[in-house]
Amino acid sequence: MSHKNKKYDWEIGSELPQLDEHSETKHLIIADYLKRYVEVYMANATIERLPLTVVDGFAGGGKYRAFNRDETTDGSPFLILKSIQEAEALLNIGRRKPRSIDAEYHFIEKDAPHLDFLRQELHLSEFAHLLDSKIHLYNKKFDQVATDVIKRIQQRNKGMRAIF
Repeated sequence: MSHKNKKYDWEIGSELPQLDEHSETKHLIIADYLKRYVEVYMANATIERLPLTVVDGFAGGGKYRAFNRDETTDGSPFLILKSIQEAEALLNIGRRKPRSIDAEYHFIEKDAPHLDFLRQELHLSEFAHLLDSKIHLYNKKFDQVATDVIKRIQQRNKGMRAIF
């Protein structure tokens, strides 16, 4: 069921919502921040692995119609996944012994149709193999799962490296 009063609404089989200009800029900042975070943390070439958890508390459907362009653009879940993937690739340019980002992703979305849309997009993407192992989806409000996500971060990583 479509929610006509919502600015962003995802439903399988429906047209993508159009991303606002300020949101597009925000997405570029998020992507750049994640890549820069990895670059700074891994600046010491002897660090072989970065355990990291990235939490998106308002994940949405993962895809939009671009602002003022006739194309599809990524929402925050795909920006996060691609940014970490790109950062890891950059870390390994010219290296014999690979370095890794051991990332786990938690995408939280309270609206079931939006999460269903995101799940479908993830299944169709290059990240499908990470679903249920490294990508975790939650159909709840952020405050309903925050405590469990924080416990998971503490269990998997003593340094508790996480970005919300």
